[in-house]
Amino acid sequence: MKKIYILITLFAVVGAAQSQTIISNHYPSPGDVFKYFNTDTLAIVPGSSGTAQVWNFEDLNVNTVLQTDNYLSPVVTTPPATGQTTTLGDSVNGYFFYKNTPTEYTMLGLTDTINGGELIYSNPGTLITFPFSFNSVSNDNFAFTTTYLGNTVNATGTITTTGDGTGNLLLPQGAFNNVLRVKFSIVTNISVSIVTIVQTRTIYEWYDGNYKFPLLHIETIHTTDPFGGAPTFVKLVLLEATGPAGIKQLSSISNFNLMPNPAKDMINVKFETVNINQTKIVIVNALGQIVYENNNVDAKLSNLNISTSDLEKGVYFVSVIQYNQSSTKKLVIQ
Repeated sequence: MKKIYILITLFAVVGAAQSQTIISNHYPSPGDVFKYFNTDTLAIVPGSSGTAQVWNFEDLNVNTVLQTDNYLSPVVTTPPATGQTTTLGDSVNGYFFYKNTPTEYTMLGLTDTINGGELIYSNPGTLITFPFSFNSVSNDNFAFTTTYLGNTVNATGTITTTGDGTGNLLLPQGAFNNVLRVKFSIVTNISVSIVTIVQTRTIYEWYDGNYKFPLLHIETIHTTDPFGGAPTFVKLVLLEATGPAGIKQLSSISNFNLMPNPAKDMINVKFETVNINQTKIVIVNALGQIVYENNNVDAKLSNLNISTSDLEKGVYFVSVIQYNQSSTKKLVIQ
């Protein structure tokens, strides 16, 4: 898909335009709803930093199943997540807790309903300070202690947030002028028993003054193997639902179904196989570690049963990849 935008004059003056400034109103508060689409991640790179950039993502392959995040008023937890709290989640899977004030947006903790755990930061982590614009930088440390499968988990980390670029953003639904890009680098050192895991999350988000949430979110998660194996790598691209015009659907895997969900011992993955030479299925856990991988599913199959009896209870992500396009769904193992 190719679009031609009349932006020659716009590009000529973008360097002189005042860049966006992010304030607390750009971040979630109770009652807010974030609507977005998942997209293909293959070969998607965030692009360059600096001024007068043109970030071209107009050819994103977008899964047009609308996703919705509802931000709620505070809920009661023990121990409590205190402060001006905004929660994201539900009673089935659990909640994430954040604090949004006029000066900062901070992670407070989370609850895991499925595994019965709670994680409250002993040192909350500030993701961003306000006001925030091009060349702004914020740094913070965080720490937490929790339990997982009977083991004590201790973690410390750092957050570095930078306003690293301004320019024009081209998306499937149109062009956005004078956008600010924010880069988040979150490094977490996790100690469980005698092993240590280092997880590095790198997030790029693009903000426009007309929309509360980021127009585009590109996130990569790099997790080391505590036993010396190859690290795992997970990528996520989210596109804000600012309008459906021009959005392409991943037609080859649009009918990817997963059942039962929640599951226990077995799941069935159903997908279209018309003119598909190769299908790949990958399951990763919440830490981004691959727990199942089949790189060459028989093209004649339309249903594949996968044993999940060896998987621990928790949240996983199932990806079906065809024609270098992917679609991902959350799976809960009970």
